[in-house]
Amino acid sequence: MSDLTAKFTALEDQLAAQSATMEGYVDTVEAKLQAIANTLDLLNNNGSANTKYLLAALGALDPCKTCPQPSLEVPPVSDIFTPPVDDKCSRVQALLHAIQAIAAKFDILNNFGVAFNPTALTTAFNEIIDGLSEPSTVPLPSWTEMTNMASWALAYAGANVLVGTSLSSYLSPLIFDLRDAMYAGGSPEDSKEAYDSVLLASSVPYGANQLLRAIGYNELFSYYLDPANDIDTSAYPGDACAAPVGCVTLVEDYSFVLTKTEDDGSNYWSVAIPSWATYIQWDITFSPSLNVIWQTIPMEDGTIASADLNAAGFTGNDTGVWSDTHSGVTYFGVGGFYIGLPNGSTVNVTINSLEACSGSPPE
Repeated sequence: MSDLTAKFTALEDQLAAQSATMEGYVDTVEAKLQAIANTLDLLNNNGSANTKYLLAALGALDPCKTCPQPSLEVPPVSDIFTPPVDDKCSRVQALLHAIQAIAAKFDILNNFGVAFNPTALTTAFNEIIDGLSEPSTVPLPSWTEMTNMASWALAYAGANVLVGTSLSSYLSPLIFDLRDAMYAGGSPEDSKEAYDSVLLASSVPYGANQLLRAIGYNELFSYYLDPANDIDTSAYPGDACAAPVGCVTLVEDYSFVLTKTEDDGSNYWSVAIPSWATYIQWDITFSPSLNVIWQTIPMEDGTIASADLNAAGFTGNDTGVWSDTHSGVTYFGVGGFYIGLPNGSTVNVTINSLEACSGSPPE
């Protein structure tokens, strides 16, 4: 009887051990089956995504697409001197409007899951440029810059899945800071650096930050901030930007020849003085027979000067500080030949320096 009890005990122990082993196998199999299911889901998702990207890539091979494609070479940002006058303030706002339009287009592409590639972005940029309706053609970014945008756009899209924000919402709160920083730059290159610096100092997440910097591409800054380019600035007030502190140079070491072509001597060279200027400082060298004039209206070559704030006639080298009360943009000019001089007479002029200043003039 004792042997039978022992055998039953041994059997129970064996069955318990086998049950524990089987439960372990069941748990392992269940985990492996779940892993297989997860892997199949991942493969399905990747297959769907890869199909989308492959179709987009095949579409990019369209032999009928517009040629030539943008250059591979990234152009430098222009270093042309651009003082902080009212026209520049308007241009900076027009440039930021263009960047906002680009950000909005990227939001649309991201929301609809469109594959980011240079060909798709070329199409997008052509639509943006058409929508801006500028008098002259806004240049496209280089192919290299668009590739960089596509890379950051994919990184931004991946990081933004669970966030649900947009490039436009990141950009909007920074517009005024960007405007004033870009306005203060002495060239398009300086303004681009100011744009990047404001973004880097902001709380915009890294991926969105890099994409916003990328869509402010080099030629966009060069184009909008070059006074020689025809930009529609009618919607942007020239006095909206923050005034610089102290004095800024408008013209320096600039020489030219002024020729008398009008019998009344009304030939002028002139330059706009920004609306924020409370006084101007000038240092000019020229031979006899001309005047220096500060006016409230533009001085057009061949038109008699009027609406003077201040004027002086002198010979040789002279300097001055003028602080007449005014509002809005004013104009500083050199000209007004003596009537007795014959037409064809010339005068060599050098603007050693012309500065616009804010604050109180020196005593």
